[in-house]
Amino acid sequence: MPKIRLTRKETNSQEYLDEFLHPDLIANERLTIQKFNVKEFKRGLGPDEVPYPVSPRIGPYVIHNPVFGAKNYYYCNCGMSKNQPFCDSTSHKGSLFKPLKFSLDEKVSKMYMCGCKLTT
Repeated sequence: MPKIRLTRKETNSQEYLDEFLHPDLIANERLTIQKFNVKEFKRGLGPDEVPYPVSPRIGPYVIHNPVFGAKNYYYCNCGMSKNQPFCDSTSHKGSLFKPLKFSLDEKVSKMYMCGCKLTT
């Protein structure tokens, strides 16, 4: 028996969608199910939204024997760097995040750097 190809209007109908759903989902009055519409999909942040970083670790990163003085460090603010807690200079591209540049003013044996990316 040959397959009958459905029109776009038929595949967008609620009856067509209901064929693929469990009866309990259809009967749930608190649930609204509709087909994904690419024209309604919004990518990016709205005007009143701020970016939210990824939290790669709960707790600090411990850096032993950091270099004092002339060395610049770049702290990852986005949380997506593969070189945590430091920026890998590529993972934040296309986002609103920028690495935090810093250097040490005094010699220390170790430093603790935020892993959750939410510390002020």
